[in-house]
Amino acid sequence: MFMDIQTLLIFWGVLIGFFILSSRGLGVLGDVLRPTGLFLLEKALGPAIDFAEGKPGSAARAWIIVGTLWLFVSICFTFLGVWVGHDPYALISLSGWGYSPSSSTLISAGTVAGLYGFIGMVIIGSSFHVLPILCGTPGGLPSERNGTLVSTPWTVGVLILFIAAHNPDPFGIDITLAGVAVMALAYGAVLVNLLLTLANRTQSPKEPGWLLTLAYIAGPASLIASSITNGPSSLADPWLVTKLIAVPFFLWSIAALSLYSAAMGSNSPLWSRTLSGTLLAGLIITSSAYQSLDGGLFSGLIIQESFVPDVSDSTRMFGTFLIALSLAPMIALSANIIGTVRTGGKSPEITNGMAILVTSSMALVILWLLNYAFRSPSIAGLNTYEPLLETIELMTLWLFFIPMAMGIQLHLYPSITKRSLPSPERTRIGYWMFVTATSAGLICMLISESINVSTSQLEVEFNSTLSERFAVVGSVIFYGAVIAIILHTVNVLRGLFHGRIQLESSMSDTRKIETFTIAESITIRSILAAGADVDTMLVPVSDTEIPGAPTEL
Repeated sequence: MFMDIQTLLIFWGVLIGFFILSSRGLGVLGDVLRPTGLFLLEKALGPAIDFAEGKPGSAARAWIIVGTLWLFVSICFTFLGVWVGHDPYALISLSGWGYSPSSSTLISAGTVAGLYGFIGMVIIGSSFHVLPILCGTPGGLPSERNGTLVSTPWTVGVLILFIAAHNPDPFGIDITLAGVAVMALAYGAVLVNLLLTLANRTQSPKEPGWLLTLAYIAGPASLIASSITNGPSSLADPWLVTKLIAVPFFLWSIAALSLYSAAMGSNSPLWSRTLSGTLLAGLIITSSAYQSLDGGLFSGLIIQESFVPDVSDSTRMFGTFLIALSLAPMIALSANIIGTVRTGGKSPEITNGMAILVTSSMALVILWLLNYAFRSPSIAGLNTYEPLLETIELMTLWLFFIPMAMGIQLHLYPSITKRSLPSPERTRIGYWMFVTATSAGLICMLISESINVSTSQLEVEFNSTLSERFAVVGSVIFYGAVIAIILHTVNVLRGLFHGRIQLESSMSDTRKIETFTIAESITIRSILAAGADVDTMLVPVSDTEIPGAPTEL
């Protein structure tokens, strides 16, 4: 199960080899990829391609809007799962319709909708917009029509996995692999589109662009490494698909897009290129197969059951070392986002996603420590905190991944849709309600389950009234997150029709900005790549109102 050093070295080697090859312009591979890729994206689909819109930005727009709908589905089913957790008969009225889900079933369905539906679609939609800008690709995305069209099979795949979370074999056969297969086809088209963008670049995409590209390559690299080491039979393993392919895609992409959004939203360069390099190298090294000893720090979000495979003690030790080492890129990401937004010289705004990125990056380190503390016994072969892992996974999902995706979405929304959000006040109220409800509600759930674990370890045979009260309070508070997501969803959808039309020059992430803050030594190429032109005013940090200056590391 991808648990030997040989496979890990192959995985690293594929990523490093791709980076070296692509940094030199892909060479002959690029010459072959361009005509072949365009044929696969356009002509190979036949008349179906005519159903898709080919306007600039249409692909990114389709993905982030559909993703927002999945976010609403995710929060609803997650709340129902939390509710049923302490009240098993809450949905008893639906049993007459043949629908009697358990708490874990509802939470699993909500997790699928949140991860693959919202976060996955926001990542892909944002990548369609961001990577051409970072690469300076003439004409933008090579195939807008294909990018728009493949959002449909991805949505179908998410729907299949959503149904499978309730019942994996509704027709007597396991439909999980069918959902994965449909999404894999869409993923392949997305990958070809982005590789063509990289092949046609006119400038280096810098660290965020490279990290974003490698996030898409990591999945195929995992398959290649596993097939070489364990044979083709390993490719049909759902555990491999969900843990080793999805983890880099979610974590690396979120990291890259958040760095881009922080820099562009604050009109300042990244605070530290050293931290960017640490993040790039650290994620490649630590977000590896050995993080999958127990699902890793984040990959437990992607599966319904968390377990530790039967591996040797040496593998456990090496895996534990890599998991502990992953704290370095987490700190690098958090510090770089906070430092970049702070360097901008303005108070972070909820409406453009900057405050959301800052608060989410602060939560990242705390969540890492929680994951590590509660999962370490499982790595050592103990199941002391096993009942608490599901809540820890929910906290990681709803306090880091989803808020970070929301911040990226809010920042890119005006430039992708060409319209502003109709109600900034609704955005602020919705976000703070969301943060308060999710954090307080999930903490109450964690306390409730901790009480139950303590009483079970003491072999006390009684139901704790205090535990039940915390569970009830947690579900009541968590209902506020449902209201907050409704406000967010309505705001995003109304913006498509009632939002103020944005002029090209007024968009914060376009190729033209009025002022550019110089925080450290930087090349003219980097300034131009950030969106400046000959009329842009360069402002040194010493001329701003920021007390002190960022430190060059």
